Amino acid sequence: MGNSSWGNGFHTGREEGLSEGLTEGRTEGLITGLIITLVGSALTAFGGYVFGKNGGARGLIEKIRGKHKKVIYDVIADAKGNNGLVLLIGDKFKIIKLDGDSVKIEKVGDVNNPYFVSRQFLTSISNFN
Repeated sequence: MGNSSWGNGFHTGREEGLSEGLTEGRTEGLITGLIITLVGSALTAFGGYVFGKNGGARGLIEKIRGKHKKVIYDVIADAKGNNGLVLLIGDKFKIIKLDGDSVKIEKVGDVNNPYFVSRQFLTSISNFN
């Protein structure tokens, strides 16, 4: 009987210890999860505010690329493009869209707009850089 009650006491104590450990572990896990959620929410809200002011990530990229859209460039050397574009000294053009080396332009006063040319082509014949 002595061994039996000692065994039960040990068994019960071990179960209580496990139960307390699990409860403490759950509590710590909940607190950690709550902190991570709050920090993540704050960062998301801040990022949304920053990007929202600029029209989102796409708006920010367009702002960087769009700096050329307001500028009218001057042609400083006569040139012909492969797509029927003829640029003469003194002609003017605007950038509509940049995509890597490909540039979509609008020649001022031309009814056949737009034209697609390479960035290298434009830098070689105008004040575009």
